[in-house]
Amino acid sequence: MACKKCCKKTISILVFLSLLIADQISKWFVFEKLLRNDQDTSLSFVTWFTHFQTKADTIASYADFQMIDVTSFFNLVAVWNTGVSFGIFQNSGDMGTYLLSGFAVLCGVVLLIWGLKSSHCIERLACMMIAAGSFGNAWDRIRFKAVADFVDVHVAGYHWPAFNVADSAITLGAGLFIVYIVCIEKSKGQDK
Repeated sequence: MACKKCCKKTISILVFLSLLIADQISKWFVFEKLLRNDQDTSLSFVTWFTHFQTKADTIASYADFQMIDVTSFFNLVAVWNTGVSFGIFQNSGDMGTYLLSGFAVLCGVVLLIWGLKSSHCIERLACMMIAAGSFGNAWDRIRFKAVADFVDVHVAGYHWPAFNVADSAITLGAGLFIVYIVCIEKSKGQDK
């Protein structure tokens, strides 16, 4: 029984780390290898991952990147989201950036612990996904004072706010939580 529990925790941690790494590598690859106008100034992953700059430098870097039309409804873009979801709190200043980052890390730690203690695989997976997304975006906010978003989906001139792998993990994790609460927890209540 203890071995089974250890295996579940190991798999959960691997899911968390895989999503966190996929988020950071995808941001680096899209921004530095695909969208950067001058490939001679492209940063290596390690340099990019450990690079810190001011919010002003981040915003000024918009000119360094191009947009790529992939399909009629999907583009790769370089968007620096200085706020939170959908650009809320964009003008919060450096203190706001650090508060948002701290809150995201705190939520990530709580969800990581919750997920490791959970006995249900859907609940555990949801926690790991949201925690990984929280940490990925918080690391961007700490380094760049903004989150690196690059997926632009649009239909008939209407654009969904740009997003990244971390945002997708958070959204899908929240969806799994809803499934867990509505389907699993509800059925547990009915069994009693």
